[in-house]
Amino acid sequence: MAKIRIGKVRYTTDGVYNATTKYSLLATVTNAERTKVYASRVENNQGNPLTDTTKWELLLDAQTAVDNATRKEIVAKTAADTATELEQNKMYEFPEMVSLDITLATPIANELNEYQFSFDSGATATSFSVPSGVVWTSAVTVEANMHYECNIVYNSNDDAYYGIIVGWSRD
Repeated sequence: MAKIRIGKVRYTTDGVYNATTKYSLLATVTNAERTKVYASRVENNQGNPLTDTTKWELLLDAQTAVDNATRKEIVAKTAADTATELEQNKMYEFPEMVSLDITLATPIANELNEYQFSFDSGATATSFSVPSGVVWTSAVTVEANMHYECNIVYNSNDDAYYGIIVGWSRD
């Protein structure tokens, strides 16, 4: 039976890129920071910068992936948004509020469900409510002329919501 040479059929790992090294087709290298992985598009790939897309293909950009996975959308609200359902993994920023009634969107299975928001309390303390099932780290008392940052996390193992609220003076 005749043997047919089909060439290289899988990637090989060659460590951190070195301009003096000659790389074969499908050889993979990382940038100096080890945050990106590239594959050689050609045989005898030597001295070609990783930014040369005719010679190198970017396979993975770990830093961008992490940044995108951890970036949160910021949702600016108005004083008229007194009753708001918070979606998971977004940061809601409320201005000075007379009253604020927060509800939480249904948790998504097998995902982190974190509900974050901030608000300012004016000369009269904001009338503030969240679902009764939230377990707070300490008693929640909203005072006048304060800024508040709130974080509520759904724990699927306990089927419970846990919250923390921190406030500081606006004076």
